[in-house]
Amino acid sequence: AAKAMDVLGNKEARVWVSMVKAMVPEKACQIIDQAIQIHGATGISQWSPLSEMYASTRTLRFADGPDEVHHMVVGRHELAQH
Repeated sequence: AAKAMDVLGNKEARVWVSMVKAMVPEKACQIIDQAIQIHGATGISQWSPLSEMYASTRTLRFADGPDEVHHMVVGRHELAQH
């Protein structure tokens, strides 16, 4: 996304930025959720940072705009290509 902004400019790189803003936090939540599952009850206990990591990552998904908005930007771009 950063390279696209440098090469294409901000307007043309918008779809790449939306892809990153949607995909990275979603994937991070999935990975942390799997780690919590692996650790069982310890994964959500006070002795593990995983529950706090999940809460922070999930909050980030809202702070950067709802996922659906980013998915819509990418979807619109894909439909325009075909």
